[in-house]
Amino acid sequence: MGLEIREVTSDEDREKVFRLRYDVYITEMDRGTQGVDHKNRLLYDELDENCVMVGAFENGRAVGTVRVNHAWKTDIGKFTDLYSMCAEGTMHPDYTSIVTKFMIAEEKRNSSLALKLILWMYTEELRNGVIITYLDCNAHLIPLYAKLGFKTYKEDVESDEYGSITPMKLMLRDSAHLSKIRSPLRTALREFETGQINDYLKIIDGAEDLPQQQWDVDRELHAKRGENYIFDGLSEDELSRIFRIATSETFKAGEWIIQEGQISSDIFVMLDGQAAVARETADGNELVVALFSRGQVIGEMGYLRNLPRSASVRGISDGRVLRFSSAVMRSLLETDSAIAAKIFRNLSIILANRLAKTTGDWIDNSS
Repeated sequence: MGLEIREVTSDEDREKVFRLRYDVYITEMDRGTQGVDHKNRLLYDELDENCVMVGAFENGRAVGTVRVNHAWKTDIGKFTDLYSMCAEGTMHPDYTSIVTKFMIAEEKRNSSLALKLILWMYTEELRNGVIITYLDCNAHLIPLYAKLGFKTYKEDVESDEYGSITPMKLMLRDSAHLSKIRSPLRTALREFETGQINDYLKIIDGAEDLPQQQWDVDRELHAKRGENYIFDGLSEDELSRIFRIATSETFKAGEWIIQEGQISSDIFVMLDGQAAVARETADGNELVVALFSRGQVIGEMGYLRNLPRSASVRGISDGRVLRFSSAVMRSLLETDSAIAAKIFRNLSIILANRLAKTTGDWIDNSS
């Protein structure tokens, strides 16, 4: 029997999904305390009573699942406060939903199944008129959801079951953002907007593996080693692992990458193009204080100081940056301290060199 993805409606299918949850959450990950039926090896909770549950089935067993609850017809309880959903004003609860219990059997995690389930969920949410959907995840999964189009929007919270978790939300019809990050969801949105959503099963059947930022190592960039290179000392294997957890973003000439006063602690590495660092002078004019090009780092002061941005950065040509969010950096510290140590050593060197240059320029100008 081949792989089949369908909405879970029968008791038989529900039991298969609950067993998959138990295998992943309890047996494999040793987590989860609510709704556990150890005797029958099942995992379920109250949100299963009024939800849209999707399952992937192969050879008589569930190998993947995702669950959606619509806020206008389900009491989602603690999730309203957890995700600060009331901050959306009139959007909540009529146009909001939450995504939970998304999991894949171990043998299917390197396949396209995860993307197929997300596409199924996404297209159904469009049909249901949902505008914003929420989920939460641990830090190591943030890059995966970010590549789909989800954004972090508030501080991490502590969960009794799952430890530190990061709330994320997806604006389902934000075509500009989905196109900018080349999200695999943008095709489904285009089909929906042109009235061809009935063909979405073709999109699902043709889905490739979830984009894991599997870059060919950029040898030209990596060859640019030296005192101002954040990846100096990393092997090609370590560099490819870095590229898998970061987010590649494009920018246009004149487009802001960072804005002065912005609350953000992301770090950017220039991959292509040029950008200018500018500050507003007392008379309201813009003063360009530095230019950045391929291989150079932007935004490290905001990350290290955790204060509003002290200057703006704008593209002066079309280009591309590699973005490292604070959550990604935190995850790197927790999961691969050897790589993190090399990166932070390089950041220290970069900052020391910039300070030395600034000091030298000041001495030259004052003499």
